[in-house]
Amino acid sequence: MLLTALSLAAPAWACEPLRGPLDAPAALVLSGGGAKGAWEAGAALAFIEGGLPVRLVAGSSAGALNAAMLADGRLDRLQALWRSVTREQVYSLRPGVFFAGLLPGWLTLLTLDAAGSLLDPAPLRTLIAGAIDFERVRASPVRLLVVTTDLARRRARLFDNATVSVE
Repeated sequence: MLLTALSLAAPAWACEPLRGPLDAPAALVLSGGGAKGAWEAGAALAFIEGGLPVRLVAGSSAGALNAAMLADGRLDRLQALWRSVTREQVYSLRPGVFFAGLLPGWLTLLTLDAAGSLLDPAPLRTLIAGAIDFERVRASPVRLLVVTTDLARRRARLFDNATVSVE
C-alpha cells in the first residue's frame, strides 16, 4: 500500500514539461464522432503549439475535417470552427420523411425510397467548402490521409492531399 501511494505521488514522465524541441516527426490519427472533433482539434492544436512536428494527419468523419484543416495550416480557423459550429451547419432534417409513417404502407415505402436518407448533408458540404482551402492542402508539407466509407459499394475509400475534395 505504501509503495502504491509513493508511486502515485510522483508525476508520470509523460506529464513532465518538455525539456527541448521535438525533432522526431509525428502523425496524428483522428477519429470520427461529431462532438469528439472539438476535443481532438483542441488536443491537436496543443501538440502543434507545443512544438510537435506533425508530418502526417489522418482522419475519418469529424477527424477528417480536422485533419484537412490541419493540413490547410490555418490553425486559427480550426479553433474558430469548433467554437461556432451548429447542427444546422452540419445537416438539415428532411421533414417529409418524418411524416412518411402517416401514409398508407406502400406510400411510406415510396416516400422513404425517394428521400434516400433521413438527413440532408448539403449544409456540411457548404461548411467544408468554406473552412478548407483545398489548394493549400494540395501544397501542404503535411501529408493528409482521409478514410471514408462508401456504403453503396461496402468498402473504404481513401483520399490524400492530391485527391481530397469537398465531396
